[in-house]
Amino acid sequence: MNKFLVRGLGFFNDAYDLFVMNVVNVVLTEQYGKDVYTSNMKSWVSAAALIGAVVGQVAFGYLGDVFGRRVNMIATCALLIFGGILCTVAYGGSPSGTLWFLVVARFILGIGIGGEYPLAASSTAEDATSVADRNQRVALTFSLQGVGSLTAAILGNLIIQALANGDKDQNSDSRLETVWRLLFGIGVVPAIVVCYWRITAEETDAYKAAEERRQAAAVANPNASKARLMFIIRNYGVSLLGTAGTWFLFDIVFYAQNLFSASILSVVGVHNASLQVVTTQNAFVALMALPGYYVAVYFINRLGRKVIQLQGFVVMTILFLVLAIFWDDIKEEAVLF
Repeated sequence: MNKFLVRGLGFFNDAYDLFVMNVVNVVLTEQYGKDVYTSNMKSWVSAAALIGAVVGQVAFGYLGDVFGRRVNMIATCALLIFGGILCTVAYGGSPSGTLWFLVVARFILGIGIGGEYPLAASSTAEDATSVADRNQRVALTFSLQGVGSLTAAILGNLIIQALANGDKDQNSDSRLETVWRLLFGIGVVPAIVVCYWRITAEETDAYKAAEERRQAAAVANPNASKARLMFIIRNYGVSLLGTAGTWFLFDIVFYAQNLFSASILSVVGVHNASLQVVTTQNAFVALMALPGYYVAVYFINRLGRKVIQLQGFVVMTILFLVLAIFWDDIKEEAVLF
């Protein structure tokens, strides 16, 4: 199986599992009402996967270096499957209990999602034959995040049109529950496929060579691992701070936007808009983000990573300033948002 698909589909699955919550949030709000699905509860259910992702990134980033990419990528897939199943069958004896069950399930799912980031990115880079090849491979792998987000938005809209296409607050609770359980369940399918592919895959040659060098260095010098870490910090600390810091700041905006855009759209434009209208608008928002991934893939070796990133930050800054300053006018017209 193509190595790009083995790694890239993990990102697709991650994005689907994360951002399907965008649609699920508006469904849960209509099913349970704001007295049960309060803003505080929505925050817990939405953020649980992100909290788990932080744990997964740190844990599997370390484990990937110690035990290899392949076995840990299989482990992350297992967590995606297990967490996805728990989300699908979530039940706590009461509405509140079910929602707290979802919080725990989404946290477990998030650990698997977070583990994918360092493992898929590093193994993709290790397969590259040159710097230019590495740039495009990693960018193309990340582009499937946009595809996963769009897939979640489109499937959410299609399932709502099929099962819950009534006016706002006119859909039965049983149909609404079927919608969000089905959306969670769909995310398990690609995880199973990717897990099978990864079981049959091999460790990257670059990792094998690096591991041999590390073992040889450890024999020659027991403190080699500590010395290696200090070397990285001393020589690449500023670059790491710059790249990790900008990614951190970007993620604050990116995940907030992609987790709550449907909720924002529910109060933008037509008042009391139906789920069908809100999720249709949400799908268009997700679609508009997709071309940017492939523009970056095409230009990454022509303009450079720094220039592309700066352009993206400048445009985002301008757009969010416009939203903040003219929000009272923009919220009256969904098309402006």
